[in-house]
Amino acid sequence: MMMRRLFLSCAALLALSACAIDDKLPQPEKLLRVSTGSYGGVYYPYGVSACRLWNADQSLSTTRCLVQTSAGSGQNIARLKDGQVDFALVQADVLAAEIERERQAGRESSLRVVVAGPQEALTVIVNPASGITNASGLKGKRIALGPQGSGQRATAQRLFDSLGINIADVQDVPALTSGQQARLLCTGELDAALYVSAPPSGYVAESASACGGIILSLDEAVRNGMIARNPHFKHMVVKRDEYRGQVADINTIGVGSLVVTRADQSADNVYRLTRLLVGQVETFKRQHQALRDTTAAAMAATPAFVQRHPAAERYLREARLLP
Repeated sequence: MMMRRLFLSCAALLALSACAIDDKLPQPEKLLRVSTGSYGGVYYPYGVSACRLWNADQSLSTTRCLVQTSAGSGQNIARLKDGQVDFALVQADVLAAEIERERQAGRESSLRVVVAGPQEALTVIVNPASGITNASGLKGKRIALGPQGSGQRATAQRLFDSLGINIADVQDVPALTSGQQARLLCTGELDAALYVSAPPSGYVAESASACGGIILSLDEAVRNGMIARNPHFKHMVVKRDEYRGQVADINTIGVGSLVVTRADQSADNVYRLTRLLVGQVETFKRQHQALRDTTAAAMAATPAFVQRHPAAERYLREARLLP
């Protein structure tokens, strides 16, 4: 039954996004590709919503916006740098680490930020039969840490560092998609799964409702330890009514996401995408529940460690969102 619900959820998403990814439609002269994440996270509906705005804009009729799923932030950065996509959603701390690697190698990064994306929450959900009652109980358990290179896995590593747990001290179940994590958690083949996604996450919701998954709050000391190790993290509270069956609000860590492109991306493309996202924010935010708190001011508030694309800055200044 759970798998049927997951299938139907994904099918519904695909149906809703037909305007973004239907390859059977007549192909235009130009394509604009946006790399997102898996179906149950927020990056995918964010990209679908952005492409809907783009494809509905009659002035852009010769360029069609297409969404690509991905394993997460690491793959999105690789696709951007290789020129496989034009825009991508990336976890802020993963982007910062990539830019620092390039700096240490003596290179200036070609990556540029467009606007800020949604705030994401580290969500640790456990099977009630696992006996895990707090984050320290993850040691020795069967856990899906996420694909290599994903923001999910990088955040899991930082959680374990704060807990004093070596990555070798857990039974990593590798290379699972988010949907597979939800299925194995419900069948008892996983004790816990970690997600980094803006609430409500479809996969977390499915695990909570279908098999009574329990979302852990992180102790204050653990949260403080993660923040001390990474300035891109901050305290975040996920309200209990975001997910069925939770008896209390969830204290966790939040991390921002960013819409990123390359320095050589067409100024016209960047300006128009910024105008569509920010200028139509009220339409955009209604496309998915996780985007409901999005504001134009929040989109304009990007971190200083990454340069903003000049065309995005030009629109934000015209909209009086930057001084």
